[in-house]
Amino acid sequence: TVVIPAHNESANIAASIHSAMSGSISPDQVIVVDDASTDDTAAIVTELQSRYGARLQLITRHRERSKADALNAALAHSTSDILVCIDADTVFERHALRRLLRYFTNPEIGAVAGKVYPASLRTFFEKLQYLEYVQSQNLDKEVFSLVKAVSIVPGAIGAWRKKAIIESGGYSRDTVVEDQDLTLALLLRDWRIVYEPEAIGYTETPSTARAFFAQRFRWVHGTMQCF
Repeated sequence: TVVIPAHNESANIAASIHSAMSGSISPDQVIVVDDASTDDTAAIVTELQSRYGARLQLITRHRERSKADALNAALAHSTSDILVCIDADTVFERHALRRLLRYFTNPEIGAVAGKVYPASLRTFFEKLQYLEYVQSQNLDKEVFSLVKAVSIVPGAIGAWRKKAIIESGGYSRDTVVEDQDLTLALLLRDWRIVYEPEAIGYTETPSTARAFFAQRFRWVHGTMQCF
């Protein structure tokens, strides 16, 4: 099951759904959780249901809550043993699903982190973020994976064993970084987490300094909450 939480993502949601449906492995189920969007997000998903049929499902929430709540709602409706969670502004490469799923033949694997790249390199600011993603968020994970210490399965692209999520209590609302929080919860329960550098997702990154620092403050604050 591919899970896509979305809030006011009318500009990106169609591309995310298409990338999920058109890979070399076709998912049994794609669940979009529309978290009280005020734009056309739900209408776009409804229109695409005529193309993809029952495999594309929409959960509409009329009161905005947390992303963790949206993910838990999808968890309750999923029919698969493996969940691949992506952000609504993310598209992934054709073979990304196959490369994530191949690890789950090992019953010790609880989650697999994909590799994230910025989707746009139009501005100098976005190019700087590209360099940062390559070094601090991708190269470091290769080392962490070797010593079984991957501490974040990114919300943009990551695969989870449903059993491991449930055993860990689901997505927590205790922090603003639900992906890191759940990753640490799995590690505490001795699930193994690996990094797959060839499972690539392209995500939108902040285009202004204000948005950039707001995002990074949330990440730093969330990490401290996790500790």
